[in-house]
Amino acid sequence: MRKQVLLTYIHFDLLESGEILQEQNDSVFETLFFSDSPKIREYLVAFINSMASEYLGRTYLIQKKNIVHLLVETLYSEGNQDSYLRQNALGAL
Repeated sequence: MRKQVLLTYIHFDLLESGEILQEQNDSVFETLFFSDSPKIREYLVAFINSMASEYLGRTYLIQKKNIVHLLVETLYSEGNQDSYLRQNALGAL
């Protein structure tokens, strides 16, 4: 079931969808990643990590160069803290 849901998200390009966001030139990923809520950012990176666990998910993510760049930035910004956010960013990479 998990694999089927992830593949559906990838097929419909979930991270780049949304008519309102496209008008503002922001992707869903960028809107969630730069949210003021740290929990939203943590869950987004955990979702990215889940996508990266599948071959098609990795193929999808590697096409989004900004995502890889922001995940690397996340690793550096978290420093030596072993946070949930850092663990998932590392897992996704």
